[in-house]
Amino acid sequence: MGLFVYTEATNQFARGNIDLSGGDDIRVLLITTGSTAAVDGPTGRDAPTLAAMTGLNEYTQASYARQALTELVIKSDVNNWSVFDAADATFLGLQADDGGRQAIGLIVYKHVGADSVNIPICHIDSGIHFPWTGNGSDVTIRWSGNGIMLIRNA
Repeated sequence: MGLFVYTEATNQFARGNIDLSGGDDIRVLLITTGSTAAVDGPTGRDAPTLAAMTGLNEYTQASYARQALTELVIKSDVNNWSVFDAADATFLGLQADDGGRQAIGLIVYKHVGADSVNIPICHIDSGIHFPWTGNGSDVTIRWSGNGIMLIRNA
């Protein structure tokens, strides 16, 4: 699957309602086996909020917490792309999922408050060594050398 941008995020980008350069609280959550967050339709790619993703299987266990991204930046490159990047995100002491599922990907989202208003931005399930199971060690999400997401400047 790789990376894709959620429909609502593209709408919010067009309206100027998502600031990836540090003005908004941008976070990341882990998804697990069986999640339908990547399927086409209103409960996946077209879901306007995290709560609307009825098949969202989020990684759960006692010490797990969604991580706020830091050092947000938008960089331009010579090939007419804008690059969204941030510091690597670390989940401390990540134990195995309570449901025995593996982490298979992540969702970067705009945190507004409750999941009924949190906006999914992009889905990533490759390039970060998925799938895996927590074993009590820290897990660091190391973003690609090309950043988290490329945005084409047409």
